[in-house]
Amino acid sequence: MKDKRYLNEEDLMQLIADVEEKHMVQAPFYLKQEILHKVRVKSDKDRERALKRYFFRYSFQVALATAAAILVLIFVPVELRKKPQSVESVSCHANAVACKLRQMSSNIAESLTQLSNLVLIKEEQKYEKNEEE
Repeated sequence: MKDKRYLNEEDLMQLIADVEEKHMVQAPFYLKQEILHKVRVKSDKDRERALKRYFFRYSFQVALATAAAILVLIFVPVELRKKPQSVESVSCHANAVACKLRQMSSNIAESLTQLSNLVLIKEEQKYEKNEEE
């Protein structure tokens, strides 16, 4: 352990008088550079974490959009294979297909939103835990 030497009352008063009479003691020349370097390093780490978070979120959204597109490509042709025979049945069939597509796409979108929210919440908690350490 280092022994800290404290100034007694007399020495302290002498130091105060010297500082008031003369100029203050100069800080080491490297102190400013060292402080600025530490601030830059911390801001660089924060920026890097934010970029990683953004990249992960963007990649996840692209993957989910790709999965949704593949599901639509798989299920839509099955519905279009049915061959209607009259004009009325064509419009009924088109309405039915459109309704099913809307319903399926809204279900897929809702499921993907819930899934992405869960994953993003877990990632946010992981990053917050890392920042605390």
